[in-house]
Amino acid sequence: MTSHPYRIEAYWLPRPESTRACAVRLARMLDGLARAHPAFARWNKKAKTRAAANKQAWAMPPDIDELTTVFEKGRQYKDIPRDPWPEMGYSVAAWNGLDPPYAASLVVRAGRYADWIPFPNTADLKLKPASPGNADLISAAVLRPALLSLATAWEPDDGVVVSWDYWQRLFGEGVVSLRVV
Repeated sequence: MTSHPYRIEAYWLPRPESTRACAVRLARMLDGLARAHPAFARWNKKAKTRAAANKQAWAMPPDIDELTTVFEKGRQYKDIPRDPWPEMGYSVAAWNGLDPPYAASLVVRAGRYADWIPFPNTADLKLKPASPGNADLISAAVLRPALLSLATAWEPDDGVVVSWDYWQRLFGEGVVSLRVV
């Protein structure tokens, strides 16, 4: 096994959405991820210290009202001393609170409709490199439903599992992509 990290990514073009609509989509994605693997069953706040980062980001199973508040707090440029830029949407981030090799990080940028940003909306799930200790996580049996969770929740224009390790496992040295379009 090599040291390439894995990422599950989805991208979509400008799409204005309310915080509630984003919360509904995030809840759908989180439910799907939790079904894909226990490593995705809890999400903590990102913070500068481990103690602060051990606080739950949101309840699991997800609560739509709570996630709506999370998105409202994640409004981009909300601290500018004038009206926020609604076209910049919202950003939320969390991590699963687990040590390597099961550690995972999640960033969602949604509700953006700024047309000057290529693929302004993204969902990005970052995983650790494949190792014997996480073979049950870094597998097609988990990564495929995890990618489908992002795709069915956010209805992206493009979605992919990114890692040279994964592509080589699936396709050898030939085709190098697994995409949900």
